[in-house]
Amino acid sequence: MRVELSEIEVELLKYPQIERCVADYRDSGGIDNYIAAYFVTKNAIATSDLRQFLECNLPDYMIPAYFVQIPEIPLTSNGKLDYRALPDPKKNIIYSRKLPANETERKLADIWCEILGVEQVGTDENFLHIGGNSLNIMSLVTKIFRTFEVELPLGIVFAKPTIEMIAEYISGSEKSVYSDIQPVAKKRALSTISSAKADVCVGNN
Repeated sequence: MRVELSEIEVELLKYPQIERCVADYRDSGGIDNYIAAYFVTKNAIATSDLRQFLECNLPDYMIPAYFVQIPEIPLTSNGKLDYRALPDPKKNIIYSRKLPANETERKLADIWCEILGVEQVGTDENFLHIGGNSLNIMSLVTKIFRTFEVELPLGIVFAKPTIEMIAEYISGSEKSVYSDIQPVAKKRALSTISSAKADVCVGNN
């Protein structure tokens, strides 16, 4: 998919309260790259409102994973945009900060923070709206299975994308036995193959 950052900026500037903005493609050095939007405004703007506004005119893959309000757009001494001075969106994003209500939600919050690389998440935050994608969803499903011994279909993550919803799903699900796949001992395997070859040779003679 071709991402035009300038198109994202044009749409953001259409939002009444935004004075200036910049969209940046953040390369994490791996496969988990994302788009971050930085904006300047006098009043606080809810992330959900901005995302809903952009969804009306942009495809899903061009919706920023993070929205960060900053006091001003950083510039270099030459008057150009200083991308290096833009803050880390994962450390500056404002969450709802709705705290976990029980042990299941606390464990899920820890899993989310580990996968998304953030320090805190709200239990009513949409996983797909705060950095979650098709790649780290697989990690989410695996870690939940290991922690709670409950199989979480991918469709459930999309239908119930918050910690509160997933916790409720876990509480009403039956547990499955989780066990790691144990590697076969090499010496034993080689010994078995050698014995089989010897039997064949004897049979041929």
